[in-house]
Amino acid sequence: PDMGTRQFLLKNLARTPDGFQWKINLPVIETGIEQIGIGLEPNSKYEGETLFIRGKNSNYIKDEDQSLLEEHFPNSELATIENAGHWVHAEQPEEFLKILMTFVN
Repeated sequence: PDMGTRQFLLKNLARTPDGFQWKINLPVIETGIEQIGIGLEPNSKYEGETLFIRGKNSNYIKDEDQSLLEEHFPNSELATIENAGHWVHAEQPEEFLKILMTFVN
C-alpha cells in the first residue's frame, strides 16, 4: 500500500513478451545478502569529501551513527531531509537535488 515502495518495485520490473521479469539480479542478492550488513574495517578511512543524505523518517542513518560516520569519513557532512523516509530522492526530489547540487558545486 506504500506509494514509495510500490514505485521502487515497479522500477525494478521489465516487461517481456511473456509478462514481467525482475531487472535486479535476485540470485546474486540471495547468495550475498549476508555481505550487505558487514561493517567497515576498524581503521578504514576515506578522506575525500563525502555527503550523506538521510530522510528524517528513515532509520538507516541514526543520530547515534554520526561518530561512526566521522570516524570512517572524516571529511563528511550529513544532511537530513524532513518528511522523507529511506527513498528520500523519490519522496522529496527537489530538496534532495538542492542539497546534492550544493555539495557537488
